[in-house]
Amino acid sequence: MRQFTLISLLLVSGALTICTGQSKHDTVSHLIDFNASSTIEINYQNAVDSMMLQVSFYNFFPNDYINTDPIKFKGNGKKYLNLKTQMPQKVNLSIGFASSKSATFPSDTILFNSNQSTTCFLVPYDTLRINVDFSKKEQTPRCIKYSGRWAQLSDYYKNKELFFHQSNFIGVKGLTANTAPDFASFNKVVDSLTQLELVYLQDYNKKSILPKWFSEYEESDIRYFSYSLKISEPMMMRRMRNIDKPIPKDYYNFLNDRPLNNRAAILSIYYFLFLDYYFSMYQSPFEDSKKLDQ
Repeated sequence: MRQFTLISLLLVSGALTICTGQSKHDTVSHLIDFNASSTIEINYQNAVDSMMLQVSFYNFFPNDYINTDPIKFKGNGKKYLNLKTQMPQKVNLSIGFASSKSATFPSDTILFNSNQSTTCFLVPYDTLRINVDFSKKEQTPRCIKYSGRWAQLSDYYKNKELFFHQSNFIGVKGLTANTAPDFASFNKVVDSLTQLELVYLQDYNKKSILPKWFSEYEESDIRYFSYSLKISEPMMMRRMRNIDKPIPKDYYNFLNDRPLNNRAAILSIYYFLFLDYYFSMYQSPFEDSKKLDQ
């Protein structure tokens, strides 16, 4: 994903506010808090080999992709990882061998290796507890048990990954954007994948009621990632893959699905990526940006 500019983040009037204190309400704050942090507590058992935990996530200010230093552990115990999360957000969590050569049983690398990761959710000023018993030899994310005030949000992503047998849809949608031969096939695949995610969210919410703010966040993340792909696809086809086909007249109709100033999407980083792409269409000096009619 390309980095989006700070000015694009602030273009939505009244949508983003900077604060320096914790929300006193029972729900989470929708404000960016420079002083905020989240904690991951990992409780591990029966780690015969040297293991490591690492977390990565997108940060707003400065705009960057953060990879934490790995936390190494072995045996039984407890470790803590403190993260400067400025707002509620999902993060990528990896648990694996510190070195593949350190594995007592080579087959264990199938269960825990550097290529396997899962998504969990962190809330500022909160601790997410992760419990792993390595003696059970379960695959990620099944091996992880979450606990804590907002553990149900991490459970949502865990259950979604188990249901679809994959960590997320971002890679699949991204591959579609990079390989689609035309706009019709691109739209068909992306829309189908997006609908699968939205239906799962709706069905999950009926069985395990999620907080309203989180449901809005997750729906926004799903929709706006797809919207961002759709905006950038004409440029990608022409400039990156030399596919010069006319854009269908109704191609940009999806821009009418949600208001541009969408406060319900304020926690979604992909909402701001979408805004960056949206305004770039009007400001880009390149002819192949295919600006919308004014």
